[in-house]
Parts: sequence; C-alpha cells; structure tokens
Amino acid sequence: MKLRLRLPKLMGLLVLIFTLLLIVPNSGAAPLPGAIFTTDSSCTQVDGNIYLSKDAVYLNGGPQHHPGAAGLPDGVYFVQVTNPSGSVLLGTSVGSSNPTPVTVSSGLFTACLQLSSIVIKASDGTPGYDDTPNSGGEYKVWISSDSSFTNNSTKTDNFKVRPTPPPGSVITGFKFYDANVNGVFDPGELAIEGWRFTLWSTTVPGFESYTDTTDANGVYIFENLNPGTYGLCEVLPQAAPTWLPTTRTIVFPINVPPDPSTFQFGNVCLGSGGGLTLGFWSNKNGQALINGADLCELNNLNLVNGNGSPFDPVLGCTTPTNTQVSAGKTNFRNWILSATATNMAYMLSAQYAAMTLNVFHGFVDPNALVYAPGAPSANAVGFTTIAALLNDANTTLGTNSNTTSAGPARTLQEAIKNALDHANNNVNFVQPQACDINYAITEPSCIPQ
Repeated sequence: MKLRLRLPKLMGLLVLIFTLLLIVPNSGAAPLPGAIFTTDSSCTQVDGNIYLSKDAVYLNGGPQHHPGAAGLPDGVYFVQVTNPSGSVLLGTSVGSSNPTPVTVSSGLFTACLQLSSIVIKASDGTPGYDDTPNSGGEYKVWISSDSSFTNNSTKTDNFKVRPTPPPGSVITGFKFYDANVNGVFDPGELAIEGWRFTLWSTTVPGFESYTDTTDANGVYIFENLNPGTYGLCEVLPQAAPTWLPTTRTIVFPINVPPDPSTFQFGNVCLGSGGGLTLGFWSNKNGQALINGADLCELNNLNLVNGNGSPFDPVLGCTTPTNTQVSAGKTNFRNWILSATATNMAYMLSAQYAAMTLNVFHGFVDPNALVYAPGAPSANAVGFTTIAALLNDANTTLGTNSNTTSAGPARTLQEAIKNALDHANNNVNFVQPQACDINYAITEPSCIPQ
C-alpha cells in the first residue's frame, strides 16, 4: 500500500528531472579553442575572404600567420562546407576516403590544405563542394573534432568566391608602364596599379557609366554586362606629375557579346633628367665649366645670331689660347643671355647650345627619351631621344637661319625649341618607372561628349 502511494511521486520526480535535462543545456563542455582561416595557394595570406574560384581556397589555422592566435588542440579534424547560415551542406570530408584530413600538432596545422581537395560534394559525392545558393557567393567552412559538427567542438570561417560571369559579358584589360614609349606591351614592362577606367554604353537601357581601378597586376574588369555596345576610356590624372598616354585612350565600339578582346593601355610619366638651364651656363658656375674644347665644338654647330648670321664663340680652334678661351666664354655668355624668339632660329640656337653643353659635361644622357611633339624625329606619340632632338635642331638651323616670319620653318623650329627648353628645365624626360598617380578630387570625364 505504501509502495503504491510512493510510486506516483517517484515517477513525477523522474519526469521532472528528465524535463530539466532537456531544457537546461550541457554547459560543462568548453568551446573548442584556437583559430582557423582561409588563405590562398601561397598559404601566407590570412583571411583573404574573396577568391577567384573554389579551387583557389586553402585552409590553415593557428598562430603561424596570425600573431597571437591560439592553435587548435592537437588531433585530427573533420571538415565541411555550407552556405553562410549552415542550413545547406555543400561538401564534407565525412564519408570521403579521408574523413579527418586536418591534422594539428603542437597547435599548428601540419599542412595548408586546398579545400576542394579534402571534401566531397553533398550532391553527388564527387571531389569538391557544390556552389553556394547565397547570391553573394558566400560560403562557410567548418572544422570539428566531432563528425556531427556540434558548436562547442567546431571552428568556422566565412569566405566568398567571385561568381563566374556569363560568357561574353566581361570587358577587361590592363595598364602598363611603356618605358620605351613604343606603344606596345613588351617583356619586362611593369603593370600600373591604381589607374582608373570608365565604361559607358549608348545602347544598354538604364546603364550608367562605371569606373574601375586597376589592381596590383594592372588589371581592370567590368563584369556581368548585358548585351549591347559599350565604350571604354582611361582617366588621365590631372595633378602633377605629368602622365602621357603612349596608346589610344578610348576604345569604341565594344560589342557584348561576342567581343572577347582585352584592351591594353600604355602610359609614361615625365620629370627630370639632369638638364641645366641657359641661366646656369651663363652664370659663374656654368662659365667655370666651359673650356676651349666646348667652345670649339659649339663653333661646329649651326648656331646663329639674331640676324641669322652664324655664331662662332671662339677663335683659334682647335687649340685656342687662354686669352681666346676667356674671350669666347664672354662671347657665349652675352649671346645666350640676349637670345629672343623674334628670330626663332636664334632662340632655338640658345636652347640647342645649352643642351649640347649638358650632354658634353655628362649632366644629360644623349639616349634619354623626351616628349617632343612636332619634332621631326619624334615617334607617332611625340617621343624622341636627346641625341635625335639635337640633330633635328642642327639640321633645321643649317637650312633656315632666319625665321622671323610665320611659316612651316618657324613652326618646326618652335617645336624643337620648346622641347629643348623643357629638357633644359627638367620637365619632359620619360621616367624609368611609374611615378605617383595623383588624381584630383574631380577629374574631367574621359567619356567623349
């Protein structure tokens, strides 16, 4: 009788305990310590986050490349890949030939592992993992000491894979530093990072212009484009230093699809090259450098005075006396200080003489490239060498010593004079490598109006 009275109470107590066990979580298991992260094939990048393909994602962990990070407990681990919320299984090592592909020893991964090679697809069991249903291309990778991937036994990391664009829907290319100014990308020439390109369309409804900036490889890319006709242009920086194109700056039209071409754009920047001015060669520092050999060499050039007559600064060549050299230096100083552009041949002669002295004394490399639009020796985009520019000057002065009147000869001499003037003032030399790219707050649009 007592037994029947106590049994219902005992059963009620057991039911209560069982209910409490269901409601109260097991807080005794400590969360798994340590850190994991995705990386690229170099296995040096930490948390790269965005990858070009699923095969480009590698798995690592611990403090090797993540200072201060704790390592996972030593042991072996299961791996799975899901969508970001974990609700859709995309790939797993469970059931594969190697269910626990991750090994940790002394808190460190024993190998950096390509994720697609250590899991099998949830859809069909083939190597790799399925595409995420997430519209942003986001995935979550899990590492766990438990094949059921319970929270306290698991570490996770999210990453993104750039979706593969439909065929024919990409316009891309790259920017390079055209060091030899020939308008062609040559072996050894370097990419330019941080250059802006703008894409526009005249036929795609609702399409606005978009701008992309080149990456470390000089690559720009416009993806997921609707069919239509597009135009592409590079945005030239307006702030110093001076940048000049060596190729076309606009490509139009570009048909999408089927145009598969990539478009290359070359540029160079201008700056110093050792030039010294007319003022230097007329002051005491420049005068101190000039010697008899210099003056005799100037005699051999087609230099002219303001009235078009030949200018020979020194007598007694090839071995002038000290007195003749002193007089010659005074003649040269007075001549170069008096130069004007009334007779363009005179002003050209002065700039020509100054650059000749710059070369004689090793301040300027005769093979240096300069921007000289309009010079006879300039290439299609306006570049030539100092040596060729000096030859241009001597040739035109030999045939046109008096260009006071407007006409083709004066125009030609002015173009050569301007280029030499800029070189003597150190502003038009092609630099051996890319300068800083300084975009202004608002750049003029490169889209043709």
